[in-house]
Amino acid sequence: MACLVRVAPSVAAAIGVGVSLTQVTRWNRSRWVAILQSLTPAIALSGVPVALIGVRRRHPLLAAAGATTAAVLGAVVVPAMRSSTGGDGGSDGLSIAHCNMLYLNVDRSADLAAALLDLGADVLAMSEFTEHHCRALIAADALAQYPHRAGRAARRSEGIVIWSRYPISEVSLAPLDTRPGIVATIDGPAGPMRIVLAHPDPPTMARGLASWEPSLDLIGSIGASAGPPTVIVADLNASRWHPVLRRLLGRGWRDAHELAGRGLSTSWPTDRRLPPFIRLDHALLRGDVELLDIVDFDAPGSDHRGFVVTVSPGSR
Repeated sequence: MACLVRVAPSVAAAIGVGVSLTQVTRWNRSRWVAILQSLTPAIALSGVPVALIGVRRRHPLLAAAGATTAAVLGAVVVPAMRSSTGGDGGSDGLSIAHCNMLYLNVDRSADLAAALLDLGADVLAMSEFTEHHCRALIAADALAQYPHRAGRAARRSEGIVIWSRYPISEVSLAPLDTRPGIVATIDGPAGPMRIVLAHPDPPTMARGLASWEPSLDLIGSIGASAGPPTVIVADLNASRWHPVLRRLLGRGWRDAHELAGRGLSTSWPTDRRLPPFIRLDHALLRGDVELLDIVDFDAPGSDHRGFVVTVSPGSR
């Protein structure tokens, strides 16, 4: 045990320096790197005690490794903590509820349907949508509330749909690499609003790792193309701690949770004994969209928290 305690700071230092290098170089070609990058805030904090232990042991390399980890990874975390705008609601806004339904969620599909309808959102944007979820929503009289629908159910995680109170004037089921996405224009109370709903594969498997970065680039390009003001609502299987998402944010997209001062909030996983540790579910806005509000909600039977984002067309 004493040996383990003595070695632990060196192991933590090695991990911290390694993750720092991947963040500086923006390298994410390994699923293990993607997993470790998702722990960036915790690894950044670990650099502080590692540095202090290095000073106490008069071990300059250990102290330098801890300080470097805290500084480099802290620089990745701090921008997510900055609040900007939004948060007071609005009668002219379009409210969009996003939820990863979890295709394995059969036993609690009725509870999830009830929770979604209780939100009273103008639009339901749902991924991992199956026939079980569809039947549960129909049984709860959702068709009358959401007469305009696009997308399709699937047996596994490829199901993706948008249900709306307002007319959908344009819609396309876009191939976003290995999984489909939906691009739909909603004729809402303040004018047309384009929604890009996506759910790329996670980078924790070989197929997902290969398509992950190209998928996020494509999602951002579709959202930035000519057309109405646009919101991306998606389980992107990526967090701000991943360079691929920070690159997307660097191209003019803004994360709604960060705008509302909740950049350190989490959404996954909700089905474990430990609390959620990472945000994979995002609402991304461009300069022609104003954030009015964003709130999270519990999704019975899913492994994700959902959110309701309320937006309106703004001015650039």
